[in-house]
Amino acid sequence: MLINRAIGKLCLVAAFLGMGEHAFEITSEALAAQQRTGRSAAALTGVQHMVGEMAIELATSRSVLATAIRVADVFLTLRNPTLEDAHDLMQDYQIAKWVVNQGAIRLVNQAMDVVGGSSFMSSHALSRPYRDIHAGPFMRPGSWPEARKYIGRVALHCYPDS
Repeated sequence: MLINRAIGKLCLVAAFLGMGEHAFEITSEALAAQQRTGRSAAALTGVQHMVGEMAIELATSRSVLATAIRVADVFLTLRNPTLEDAHDLMQDYQIAKWVVNQGAIRLVNQAMDVVGGSSFMSSHALSRPYRDIHAGPFMRPGSWPEARKYIGRVALHCYPDS
């Protein structure tokens, strides 16, 4: 069960990363067209700073997810994985889920801040990712409180029995 849930749910983590990437793309397109105080919104220092933070967030999330996928690939080559190996795999999944979910939420929130009030309208392209991205943290396995406890237990080699 640990193996199936960890490997099977990596695609869901990737979907949340995709929502963050989409929010970044929408932001870039919106900024190319926006004018603020008589000049391009993209030329404003504060906007550039926030977009830089968004790019860093994307790079971090991509890296963590890629690592979790590599760990899963290596795990699948094991001939006789132990229960501890399965818990280590689930821990990597939980870490990736945590980092990517948190990062995607920050990305979408920053995108809405940068794009402005129109992004809160239901007709705006950011309104759906804003709603959907907030579902990530409570999706199983591992809601936030559960994930932190589990990650800590496995890090301390206090493996749960099942």
